[in-house]
Amino acid sequence: VGSGEAVEGQGLSNLVNGGNMSGSTGLGAGIRLAMSLQRSIIATAVNLVDRNAITRLNHFRYAYLHCTSQGSSSSDFSAPTNMESAETQKHHIFAKPLALTKLAHFLMDMHRENGKWVGLKSRPLVLLAEKPRT
Repeated sequence: VGSGEAVEGQGLSNLVNGGNMSGSTGLGAGIRLAMSLQRSIIATAVNLVDRNAITRLNHFRYAYLHCTSQGSSSSDFSAPTNMESAETQKHHIFAKPLALTKLAHFLMDMHRENGKWVGLKSRPLVLLAEKPRT
């Protein structure tokens, strides 16, 4: 193998061994996005529980996530522009059904583990989220 040639698998072993995860594409970018989504899910779940924002009715529980955007059209995971704050961007994430589903699963698992939503206290959870204005 010459000095200018890359060895097959070298990039992967570099990443596994704590190598370079910088850049806007590739595995490192995907891992950063997944970690950002997970942080948003946990922060939002803690916020909902702390504010007692989950309402229990006879047959189900529900919580409403307010979108804080002021007419912004961006709803992806990209970095916030100077017109949007990080808090606004977080709420845009939950306008996506898969992220909202992950939040619901996290809340259900968390409360089931704590023994709060088990047995006769178990009810379906409905999460509602505003879709940002386009």
